Amino acid sequence: MDKLFLRQLAVPVLIGVYEHERITPQVVLFDLETEINVSKAAKHDDIAATVDYAAVYHYLRDYLAATRFQLLETLAENVSQNLMKKFSLTWLRLTLTKKPADLPDLTGAIITIERRNQPNT
Repeated sequence: MDKLFLRQLAVPVLIGVYEHERITPQVVLFDLETEINVSKAAKHDDIAATVDYAAVYHYLRDYLAATRFQLLETLAENVSQNLMKKFSLTWLRLTLTKKPADLPDLTGAIITIERRNQPNT
């Protein structure tokens, strides 16, 4: 299976448990990996036959500008569910990296989740 990767999308997000985190946006880095089949798109040179990564980018920027989360886990689950539904993805791996402003010696808090759509039975 072929894969599409989107790396290091830096998005300001209002996220955090503590009040000071919910006032000022913090940058969260998004790394997305998803299965695609490039054959049809490559054969016809047609973006409609693949995942339009620019559309994914714009969707994420818009969605995250309009949402608030306390936990990185909640953010990851919501983003993965929305991406799978909106872009008809069968599988994805999503890694989020948050650099907590109040923990200067921490490079980042990182969570990775994988989700697969189950075929209807």
